[in-house]
Amino acid sequence: PAVIPLLAMEAFFSTAGNVISSVGLILSNKQLVNRNGFDFMVVLTGVHFYSSFLCCLLALMFGVLQYKMISNHLYLFRISMASLMSIVFMNLNLAHNSIAFYQISKLCCIPMTLFLESMFGLRKHKLTFSLVLSLSLIVGGMALVSEGEIKYSPAGLVYMALGVVGTSVGQIWF
Repeated sequence: PAVIPLLAMEAFFSTAGNVISSVGLILSNKQLVNRNGFDFMVVLTGVHFYSSFLCCLLALMFGVLQYKMISNHLYLFRISMASLMSIVFMNLNLAHNSIAFYQISKLCCIPMTLFLESMFGLRKHKLTFSLVLSLSLIVGGMALVSEGEIKYSPAGLVYMALGVVGTSVGQIWF
């Protein structure tokens, strides 16, 4: 009985930490690009990956994470490439478009993932009307909230499309 509240608190703090760190990272990246003129998004992506690697290494050293051997390195390479594509193009998307447009493009990853899964027969369950309706409401609501703040460039649209596809493919493979 005492385990359930502990798991709920752990889930809450993990989710809150994820949201706070993601929003902070997005805002600091946009600040770095807009105010300081930093236009090296691939380098920034490398810094993010290296920082993540160091954090995972620390978590391994302190026993928070456990190392797990893999048997199929091609599988891991495929996921890594899709994740790299996702992060590089989403960072370029953020550099060339407004934060509101970036957030909407992140939400587009959900319907794109469902579309790709359905197209290639990877879904175990059929799409229901209520699922499609709820996703439409989420994307539509985000568009309404962001009205007037959406700014994008032609290059940004290309980066957004590549980022959404990379993110969706990575999620499916993962």
